[in-house]
Amino acid sequence: MTKFRWILAAGLMAGCSQPVRPPQPPELRLGEMACARCGMSIDDGRFAAARQVGSELRLYDDVGEMLLERAQSPSSGDSIWVRDYNQQRWLDGRLCRYLRSPKIHSPMGFNIAAATDEVAAVALAARWQTRVLGLEKLQSQFESKEENQP
Repeated sequence: MTKFRWILAAGLMAGCSQPVRPPQPPELRLGEMACARCGMSIDDGRFAAARQVGSELRLYDDVGEMLLERAQSPSSGDSIWVRDYNQQRWLDGRLCRYLRSPKIHSPMGFNIAAATDEVAAVALAARWQTRVLGLEKLQSQFESKEENQP
């Protein structure tokens, strides 16, 4: 009987534990949310970004704002999301592709757009006459020099 109780208790404890859910991007409500860095309203879903460090979730109106903040307070454990320029849906900021060009007119003038994958990024790169970047390359631009803040 003691063995049965131990098995029952172990089964109950296992059933009570909640699976760890990875961080999720926020629900974006355009015009109702403000950028964590500059305080401006997030109105253009093509350029929004979000960053979660620990339990703190921060939203940005421009990918460049998030990159500046990451350069100023890096965290290897942060989760980041950016909005796809074409489809305006959240993308994993570590896996998508980026484009930077003066022909891209983002809210704070950092002129960065994100694309789901290489195919979508190459099409946008041709349109804006620029090259496709990964997160590491783009982030290093914000870390290696004083980025001009628009």
